[in-house]
Amino acid sequence: MEGLIREFPVIEVSIRTSSRKLRSVLDVFYQAIKTVLYPKAPLLDASTGRLTTPCVKALLRIFLMCDSDGDGALNDAELNTFQQLCFGQPLTPDELASVRQMVAERMADGLNDAGLLFPGFMYLHTLFLTRGRLESTWTVLRLFGYNEQLRIADSVLDRLPRPPGTSSSSSSG
Repeated sequence: MEGLIREFPVIEVSIRTSSRKLRSVLDVFYQAIKTVLYPKAPLLDASTGRLTTPCVKALLRIFLMCDSDGDGALNDAELNTFQQLCFGQPLTPDELASVRQMVAERMADGLNDAGLLFPGFMYLHTLFLTRGRLESTWTVLRLFGYNEQLRIADSVLDRLPRPPGTSSSSSSG
């Protein structure tokens, strides 16, 4: 089975199951639901293991929105605001230190004295995705208004103020 997954990178999961013996039947349903709710293809190129261009653009927009002081890095306060907003709880000082250490060890341009840089932010999301934690990245994207095609959802655009006489539809762009 694992050879099949290596040969065909678009296969995300393989489960040995038996409905007769009731082996792994719940796993099949769980994975099916997870695949629909958190699709991998819009985020990660299966053949290269790299983030897709639309995903990088969306994460850049989110990163810039969270960089409240505009210095090009997420300091501890900005990172904790992001964490609290997206996941409902801040990182502990030990968790922040662990994130910084992991990024510093694996990504030379992912961190500087000011904080987490965009390449480090992308590295963390790539790590989530390659470790099967798609729900983390999708939680962030959806919170910032992105839909499954990684476009800002019409429901978000409809809430934005517009000059008189302009359209509220995003389908033209």
